[in-house]
Amino acid sequence: MAGTNFFTAISATCSVALVDEDGQAMLAKCDAVPPSTASVFAKGCIMIREDNGTTYQNTGTFASPTWTLNGTGAVGATGPIGPTGYTGFTGPEITGPTGYTGALGETGATGYTGPEITGPTGDTGPIGETGATGYTGPEITGPTGYTGPDGAIGATGATGYTGDTGETGYTGPDGAIGATGYTGYTGDTGYTGYTA
Repeated sequence: MAGTNFFTAISATCSVALVDEDGQAMLAKCDAVPPSTASVFAKGCIMIREDNGTTYQNTGTFASPTWTLNGTGAVGATGPIGPTGYTGFTGPEITGPTGYTGALGETGATGYTGPEITGPTGDTGPIGETGATGYTGPEITGPTGYTGPDGAIGATGATGYTGDTGETGYTGPDGAIGATGYTGYTGDTGYTGYTA
């Protein structure tokens, strides 16, 4: 890259004005943060930043530039902390009057509600006739049949002799069971009435 003493644009935001015998930029300008493009700016190259008037110097290398802001000296030693100053008087806190609330606008008129009309109830058809109740025949209870006499109860047998203690005595035989009495005649079933 030959030096022309005129700024030659190398990008949209950076231009070079002076290069050394190896073609490395020694003086350039930019409109934003200095670019970190490799293999363009020599070590020690001065970069003028036109958007804020500051200058930078490449303190890195030709392959990897590092831009240091010029005029930034070492930070001096921190002196002793002085006494805390007097806190000034705090003035009264005054709340201003509340602003006037404007009048509420009028409420619009309620729209007309149409009439609610219920249609006529449909005709209910006639209820059919109830059929006649059929004839209920007479309820006849037949006569109760004859109950025969009870049979005679047989005599109770004699109680056997009670033996000595420790041996159960002989139990006499049971008396004969009397004959069962005759069952009476069951009457005829009554006539069932006529059902309609």
